[in-house]
Amino acid sequence: MKKYFILSLIVMSTMLTAINLQESINCALGNNLELKAQEESLKAAKATEVSSYLSLGPTASLGMNYSDTDANFDKENFNNTFSLSVRQPIFNGGKVLLSSLINKDLRKIEEQNFLAKRLEVIAQTEDKYFSVLEAKEFMNIAKQNLISAEENFKKGQVRFEVGSISQVDLLQLQSDFASKEVSFLQSKNRYQLAMKSLENYLQKDNITDISEIDFSAYEEVINKLKNADDIDRLGEKILEVSYQNNPTLKITDLSKSTGKKSLLMAAGNFMPTVNLSYNKNWNDTDNSMGMQDYDSSESVGLSISVPIFPIADNGLNLAKANYNLRKTTYTAENTKDIINLTIKNALYTLVSNAKMIDSAKLAYEYASESYKQMEEKFNNGMISANDLLSSRVMLSSAQTSYATAKYDFLRAQSNILQQLGSENKDILNKLIK
Repeated sequence: MKKYFILSLIVMSTMLTAINLQESINCALGNNLELKAQEESLKAAKATEVSSYLSLGPTASLGMNYSDTDANFDKENFNNTFSLSVRQPIFNGGKVLLSSLINKDLRKIEEQNFLAKRLEVIAQTEDKYFSVLEAKEFMNIAKQNLISAEENFKKGQVRFEVGSISQVDLLQLQSDFASKEVSFLQSKNRYQLAMKSLENYLQKDNITDISEIDFSAYEEVINKLKNADDIDRLGEKILEVSYQNNPTLKITDLSKSTGKKSLLMAAGNFMPTVNLSYNKNWNDTDNSMGMQDYDSSESVGLSISVPIFPIADNGLNLAKANYNLRKTTYTAENTKDIINLTIKNALYTLVSNAKMIDSAKLAYEYASESYKQMEEKFNNGMISANDLLSSRVMLSSAQTSYATAKYDFLRAQSNILQQLGSENKDILNKLIK
């Protein structure tokens, strides 16, 4: 019986897992269905690009034709023909080459879409991971508040029995204890919901816990951001990197390039097409006299065609391509402005959160020391229960603010890295002098 119990514990321990941030990211990248769909779309774009390049080469076909003049199928009066046809496009208004180049751009766009989706998955994983840690810290704060409220209520009962506090003070302590029980249950539910949200996103069940974030690894970048002299200059450096790596900006540039090629293709409809062809035929015949004849023929041709009608349709297609190019250009400029504003806002948020961490930490340390003094005074009968609870509320608020500041900083950094189009967290540290 004992062996079965130990075995069941081992099985349960293998089913329940604790993971860190990088493991969570790897799990999300491996399981995210949208990312998988984007990967398949990229593969299809690569296949289309290869196919379009093959269309630049010649096409060849081999044919066979059998006929019998008297329909008796008696091997008399039959005609058996073989043919070989080769066609090589020389010039088609640039449409074949431009189509291949457009498919190349579309493949590059799909690569950037894949990168953008990958960065989005990483950012969302980090956000959900930070939400679990934040909810866990809030739950721990609520648990500390509950323990403290219970201790204060028990102390209050003793003091009430000896007549050192009034019944109003005792009821106030009892009410605070009941309130902290409710707050702890709410924070516990919030933590469980955050954990479930992370499990669903990772498509991984039975996550028992996640590893804490080592904030000492962020001290260097936090100190640099706090002491940064010229935030605008830092923003310009970040924008330079973003212009080179941001997938959304790259997609807009590629869309403009595709629009220009589409305009050239539309203009190519007014130009002639030139094709080179080669044909060869072999005939095997049996006439009524039973004599077999073998003959072959071949020809080489150069065909040139110039479009005449409908000119109006070609003109409208050219105008449409021109309008689409203008639309793409305006969209690209608007996207660039939006990303500029997004990066600047993300940078200012990052800097303010870096500064807020220190101020929140100092406020927490002050509130913690103040509460210790107020608790000692309450035990000595120097202050009322209301003063003690007010000090506890201040401490709880400072703890919550400090936790919020830390995880808001991590979220802001994750956001700005996504805009930079990079997974390397050291890139921000290198940009800040």
